[in-house]
Amino acid sequence: MVSVQSVYFSVLCRIQPNADTRKKQLDAWCSLVINYCHHKKISQIDVNELEKSPLFSNAKIGRTLPSEGIRVVLQELAAKGNLEFTDKTKRQCLIMWRTPEEWGRILYRWVSLAATSPHSKLERRAVQVGVGDGVPLGAKAWNNTRVP
Repeated sequence: MVSVQSVYFSVLCRIQPNADTRKKQLDAWCSLVINYCHHKKISQIDVNELEKSPLFSNAKIGRTLPSEGIRVVLQELAAKGNLEFTDKTKRQCLIMWRTPEEWGRILYRWVSLAATSPHSKLERRAVQVGVGDGVPLGAKAWNNTRVP
């Protein structure tokens, strides 16, 4: 995981010209932005404010990723599906810690496991309230009777 402390390294403060290095650098920046926003519970970003934020600026060493570099990082996040610009001027954007596809896979997996697991919460609740096989859970789920 890349941390905000990584901005201490000058290599991250300018977009690299070499394609391989640039790809690794942008992957590191994307990971950093997503983790930072997730940790700080940030879901909307004002692009104009980013240059001043600790995410792209390190006052201790006087390093800041220039606005062109920030735009490149944001475009990479958009290409990956983690960012969506919310206005035509591309000054406001929505940051998504997980892409819609990732959320779809997570929810599908959760529903599949919950529906097929013999120890799902729904089934444990059904046993607690005395709902047997063949009886719809909704019919007796809120029954106050206890299982002996």
